[in-house]
Amino acid sequence: MESVCFSGHESFLLTPSKSVLSTLLTWRQDENTTRSVSNNKCNEFHIYLSIYLSIYLSIYLSICLSICLFECVHIYLSIYLFECVHIYLSIYFSLFISIYLSESVHIYLSFYLSIYLSIYLSLIISIYLSIYLSIYLSIYLFYRIVQCFPY
Repeated sequence: MESVCFSGHESFLLTPSKSVLSTLLTWRQDENTTRSVSNNKCNEFHIYLSIYLSIYLSIYLSICLSICLFECVHIYLSIYLFECVHIYLSIYFSLFISIYLSESVHIYLSFYLSIYLSIYLSLIISIYLSIYLSIYLSIYLFYRIVQCFPY
């Protein structure tokens, strides 16, 4: 009988040469299957890691960018942006509501409701935007005060 050892694995007792080849092919297929499973796990881990890093970096960069930009921008610009966003959103909502309602309701009623809802939505938007900007401005002022008076 002939003893064959494959790279440190257990030795196989084989007699004909066909069984050596078939054992070698079977061992090679098992090794490729193990490699493909480990490659799939590595690929999945790589995908999850790239998604996590992209989300983390986008949030981190947006925060850094907003802080850096707001250091250079005057409060007047934030008020101006608030008014522009408010006007844009109120126009957008009124147009959206009028188009949406005109498909199913009489046109006069749709315009009336769109005006009413745009006023209502504009009030809600202005309240939320003012709260958001006031919180943001207070954080900015606190940050600037801390910079002026170090510990």
